[in-house]
Amino acid sequence: MDLTSYFNSLPKIDLLYNKYATFSHFNGNPYKLITGYEVFKNSELDPFMRQFVIDQGKCIVMPNMLNSEVIGFVVRSISQKQFRNYTKCNYIPYGAGVNKKQFYQPWIIVESALDSDFLRTFYPFVIATNGVSVSANCLNFIKGTCSTCYCAFDNDDAGENAFHNLCYKHSGKDFHIKRLKPPISLDGKPLKDFGEILDCLHNGNIEDYDYYVSLIKCLMLNV
Repeated sequence: MDLTSYFNSLPKIDLLYNKYATFSHFNGNPYKLITGYEVFKNSELDPFMRQFVIDQGKCIVMPNMLNSEVIGFVVRSISQKQFRNYTKCNYIPYGAGVNKKQFYQPWIIVESALDSDFLRTFYPFVIATNGVSVSANCLNFIKGTCSTCYCAFDNDDAGENAFHNLCYKHSGKDFHIKRLKPPISLDGKPLKDFGEILDCLHNGNIEDYDYYVSLIKCLMLNV
């Protein structure tokens, strides 16, 4: 199946259902909408993905791009916090093929596709690992394409433990892993992830959103 043609055939997101839809709306509509109607129109779509969309109803589709071609996508349910990944290339992580990168330029790795796309509006080389468990394929890709990697996993126990585990196993003389955390919130508490900043945009708290954006821009100066 030609994923690029299939993705382009999907309808635009019609409402600002959540922060995923809001991010897409304010950034050139990179995401699409998929429903049971669309999956029934194409029998080539993976049967597990088809069933997921049918069970969940409306879902948001986030494309993994290689230059201008779609090589996979992440599907996020609108009604529940449920995800499914579909790819034709397990060796290229989500977000890695968007911009051309030199070896000396660091990667930033995040847990989710949304965080990857959001941070890439401030720094061009951000990839998503789809959770704190980094696959062997993803890790080999990262180590083979940079000497420094910034781990921007969620600011919780799982994210911290995953960061320390990666450092213990893989950080060394020729490959360095550093921590990158979301900014402190306005009430003095650390944000859990960068996606929380998009909650401000979705909820119309534009002053708070602009404040966090200014902090992210400062963070990116040190990468």
